[in-house]
Amino acid sequence: MKKLEIEIKCPNCSRVLKQRLDQMKNGRSKRCTCGCEIVFEGNGGPSAQRSLEKFERDLKRIFK
Repeated sequence: MKKLEIEIKCPNCSRVLKQRLDQMKNGRSKRCTCGCEIVFEGNGGPSAQRSLEKFERDLKRIFK
């Protein structure tokens, strides 16, 4: 499965930033060109990516 990329809106300038879901780990951040730094909390991103990958594997097993 491709790594899912989501869009995040900068809270400072409203620019739309792209971020891979599996890289949204606790303590990591994404910096906008305006200088604003968005810090990720929790581990929901990687957890969601793993759930999507498991779902895809289950679908492949069902529809073999």
